Amino acid sequence: MTGNSVWHTRQTASATLAASYLTRAHRDFPDSGCILAALGSELARQSKPVRQAVTAGLAQQLAVLSAANEQDRAHGEASALPATAQLALMVGALLLSRLVTDEALSDRIVDDARHALQADDEASGGGSANL
Repeated sequence: MTGNSVWHTRQTASATLAASYLTRAHRDFPDSGCILAALGSELARQSKPVRQAVTAGLAQQLAVLSAANEQDRAHGEASALPATAQLALMVGALLLSRLVTDEALSDRIVDDARHALQADDEASGGGSANL
């Protein structure tokens, strides 16, 4: 190996989705973000047709995460967490980060969830450095 070697790190598709979802900007602008994190508890109290529409949207989000996991698996970098657990962690973290009044705690919730998903990704073989 020479001093000019270049290391490339591939971030998995599922980690990329988590990183784009778990941002301070997404947290700070709930009106333009995920309806599940913004209105989840209210949506649970709505009529069956509304909840069916939410279920369809949730299924689409899970399909995107599942497809990302399949893409990662094709590269030998599958997440240990199923798409449902990944989505629950992301939505829950975003929701909790919006609830608290302590900005440092809010930041920590978002950061810790993002890092937990990235750590899962790395522990499963994703994000490895390649020559």
